[in-house]
Amino acid sequence: VAQRWLTTHQTVGKKLTTESHLNLEILCIGLADNPNLLEMKVQNIKFVHIESFLKVKSTKVSESTMKKYKQILSNLFKYALNLEIIGFNPMERWDFSKIRSIKNTKIKNAMTPSDRKLFLEYIEKVQYKNLFLLLYRTGLRIGEALAIQESDLKDDILEINHQLVYKRKFDIEDKKDEKF
Repeated sequence: VAQRWLTTHQTVGKKLTTESHLNLEILCIGLADNPNLLEMKVQNIKFVHIESFLKVKSTKVSESTMKKYKQILSNLFKYALNLEIIGFNPMERWDFSKIRSIKNTKIKNAMTPSDRKLFLEYIEKVQYKNLFLLLYRTGLRIGEALAIQESDLKDDILEINHQLVYKRKFDIEDKKDEKF
């Protein structure tokens, strides 16, 4: 079901995206230490199996990875439900948001105070100073910042709800390229 879902729903044109492959890889790596769940037919997977999997993972992975697991599993079960492979989606009936990561994650600083000072001094001379300041002060990603439109500013609040993304389509022709 997972591979079928990826090839039909997570595509750019008719080609798999890098993100699709990454999501499948994340799920497979996560399931690797639970071979029973990995080998089960989707029809036999119940709430207790998913809950057990997520509880074990909550001690080993970050909160962002936990969210990815939940989202990927939810999408897979929705797809299986649409294909009528299963009669209900176990991800919809129970509140999995209560299962959160308990792994301690270190707070990471992108720059030391001296790095920040050098950065701010350097961008004073750069053409795109305002863009760098926006990124620095808000934590936006470059794709989010470049996608900002005038209509995104409402009542002095900047709404970020889209981004520019470069997605490369993989094609058979690419195999002729030595760099592929």
